[in-house]
Amino acid sequence: MNNELSPVEELLIKLYIQHGDSIYFQYAEVIESKFPELKEYLNRMRIIRIIESNKQISIDDKPYYPYKEEEEDLDLRAFEAIPYIVRSINYITPHLNGRKEKILNIGTRKGLEVSIMKEMGYMNAVDVGINDGQVDTSSFKDESINLIYCRRGLEHLKNPKKVIDEFFRILKPGGLLFIIVPIIGAFKSADSLKRLINGDRILDYSIKMGHNLLPEIWMIGEEKEEMKRREVVYSPDIGLTVSAYRYSFIEYLKEESKLCEGKVLDVGAGGWVLPWRLFRHCEYITMDVEKNENIDVVGDVQDMHMFEDSSFDVIICSEVLEHVPSPHRAISEIYRILKPGGKLLLTVPFDIGLHDCPGDYWRFTEQGLKILLEEFSEVEIKFKGIDSKPLGYTCTCRK
Repeated sequence: MNNELSPVEELLIKLYIQHGDSIYFQYAEVIESKFPELKEYLNRMRIIRIIESNKQISIDDKPYYPYKEEEEDLDLRAFEAIPYIVRSINYITPHLNGRKEKILNIGTRKGLEVSIMKEMGYMNAVDVGINDGQVDTSSFKDESINLIYCRRGLEHLKNPKKVIDEFFRILKPGGLLFIIVPIIGAFKSADSLKRLINGDRILDYSIKMGHNLLPEIWMIGEEKEEMKRREVVYSPDIGLTVSAYRYSFIEYLKEESKLCEGKVLDVGAGGWVLPWRLFRHCEYITMDVEKNENIDVVGDVQDMHMFEDSSFDVIICSEVLEHVPSPHRAISEIYRILKPGGKLLLTVPFDIGLHDCPGDYWRFTEQGLKILLEEFSEVEIKFKGIDSKPLGYTCTCRK
């Protein structure tokens, strides 16, 4: 942006300084249509003033669902991200020893943080984008970066563990890796981040959003008193509960069981006896990491060495993958022990909240599932809930 401002631009800036945010909204149309560069400048200026005065700002409880935004609303979304940026920079700057330290920003669309840091005097701030789920940091030397900042980027990576390893390669000893991930649908839990990073601590900047619930909630197989003792997470704009989601994948297994025959393995079966009733016309075998009266084999889905290649006609993996540290390894093992032409019946949750048993590490989008299941010759993925904010997915896969 040219540092020489026109008289109109200077006037708008003076008004902005005097009247704060109200001037931005009052003259939003003028700024957006005639001075698009000034709009970004004013945004950055507001943030810098807040940071330099160390003013603490609050975040509105108003529900904000990014999935409702269209592509042209990205500027609005960037503006609503200001509270995150302020708190992030407030946290980051005390960890920097000087204005010449090298800062790497990963994948934040227009690089707003980099622009702000540069205007604050950190001239060594650079931006690297995310392309096709990949981040290319090969041009950076080992131990060359003081700070890596990644806001809303990790969930877009095909292999986050590989990228995290690369971050540690280019970070200087004592360097800071600062990551912000969305918690809608619980994409990354603190446990999964610790396994990826092995860092010092996790800062929880989560926001509780309001949900408009239907007057009557669809509860299936749950007594009201039992529901009171549990924390049920409701998805916005839909009357399905966690119980309704559970019912939906039971219906899925019920329909699929009619088409199955031969040898069936249920991995992660736990104490759930319903699939046995559905698959009792087959040779039904249960497996879980812990032994109980309903479990035939104790084992880990990530390492099923007790089974030979091509052993099963059908494998059920229902609500399991989110609980294993390495879902790619689990799917590889499932593929190995499936017979040619065999079928995998897979269900995974998305937006039903965290549920630790034993740990809740991952959430999968449709795009992520396609990558995870790419070895299979046929893959049919269906969502449960609404397409813009699914509660979970069912995947029917043929080897």
